[in-house]
Amino acid sequence: MHVWAEREPQGWRFAVRDAGIGIESRFAGQLFGLFKRLAHERYPGTGMGLAVCKKVVERHGGRIWLEPTPGGGLTVKFTINDMIEGEKQE
Repeated sequence: MHVWAEREPQGWRFAVRDAGIGIESRFAGQLFGLFKRLAHERYPGTGMGLAVCKKVVERHGGRIWLEPTPGGGLTVKFTINDMIEGEKQE
C-alpha cells in the first residue's frame, strides 16, 4: 500500500494505492453507494467504507474518486479543502 499527499491551491490532494483485485473503470462510481460491493462472494465486508469516506470528504469541501491501477489494484484519490480562518464546521 502506498499513501501520499500533495499541496493544491485550496487544500490537499491525497491518494491511497493498493495492489488488490482492482475494479473495472465502469464500476468506479458505483462503489460510493451504501452497501455497494463487487466481490461480495469472495471478500468479507459491509460495503460501507467508501460511502463513509465520501461523506467525510464532502463534508470538508472535497471530492473523492477511484482510478484503476495498471496491472491490478486501485488508487483512491480525494481532496480536502483548507478551512478559512474563522469558518465554523457544523
